Amino acid sequence: MTAPRVIAPRETIPRKTIPRKTIEVNGREIVDSARMFERIAESGRHLRFAADSAYASGLSDLGTIRSVAILADRDAVIVANALEGVISAAAIVPVWFSAATSLPRFVDDTFVVVVISPDGDDPALNSVSRTALDRGAEVIALTSESSALAEIVGSDVVDVLSGEDPVDASPWIGAAVAILDRIGVIGPSQAAIEEAILCVSARIREFDPVAGGRNEALTIARTLDRRISLIYGAEGPSAAAAVSWKSAINRWAKAPAFSNSYPDLLNDEVAGWGQQGDVTRQIVGLVQLHDDAESKSVARARHIATDMIAEALGCTIDLATSADHPLAQFFDLSTVGNYVALYLAAIAEVDPGPVDTIDAIRSALETDE
Repeated sequence: MTAPRVIAPRETIPRKTIPRKTIEVNGREIVDSARMFERIAESGRHLRFAADSAYASGLSDLGTIRSVAILADRDAVIVANALEGVISAAAIVPVWFSAATSLPRFVDDTFVVVVISPDGDDPALNSVSRTALDRGAEVIALTSESSALAEIVGSDVVDVLSGEDPVDASPWIGAAVAILDRIGVIGPSQAAIEEAILCVSARIREFDPVAGGRNEALTIARTLDRRISLIYGAEGPSAAAAVSWKSAINRWAKAPAFSNSYPDLLNDEVAGWGQQGDVTRQIVGLVQLHDDAESKSVARARHIATDMIAEALGCTIDLATSADHPLAQFFDLSTVGNYVALYLAAIAEVDPGPVDTIDAIRSALETDE
């Protein structure tokens, strides 16, 4: 089997020396065994390094590309979802996104298949990658160079963060955007990535728990505390950010949260608030994410729907981003959600790092196999 050709720079990420911090919320020291607050503060640096690594790779324009498939493993579904939200409108060829366990018959030797798997040990995705290679597709893997997936792909392997353990999906999203730029699927994206890094860095400075002062993420978390969080996005980036919020609240705060987006929710979900309002207004909090440049029709629909359902909600929070590029809009909104989730965990005195429920389910499934 051909050894993997690692096309990312092999130097390690320059680390800052970060002393252990005593972090308090509501006057109590937080429970944070995995140092999530400190690690999330590194997400901007991770994003920059990952994108730079992908741009420095040996990949280049692959010429005539008819279609692209982006496949993600169970730990990277949020990456595929975010990419769909931010690049669909910019792609010059059809792009198909999936957390695939099988490969559709239409994927053939005219496809470039980008496989995103941080650990590279998902049996289903590894099998799909073999199938894509057998059909003659060009396969690019974003994974660890020592993974099983790297051995399968055997050529174009981008090791995004060697030896690092990022808290969120930001480096994988940044690297994927850079790769799609390099191979000619989307237009030049360096400026978009730079704006995204600026947004993430600004949010980190704003929400750092030891910075003091006004902290919008903590304010939102206090409003949502003891409530079921419902996150609505609009089209594209804010819809993807809504899914990111839901995932972070589920995993880190160990709390129920659900997401949807306009205009899809106007077809059914909005009608579901006609009953049990005396219950929902006690326990459900709505967060609506959007950008300043959203279409007039979507904005109008959002206002009409909110007016109709507001009486059935315990609170309604409106959060807009003024970022220009869809990638930056996603990162701006999703970074707020990451901090809200961490603060929800801190308020509830829940340790955000371990996700025992998911680990237990996966372990049980592996035992069954």
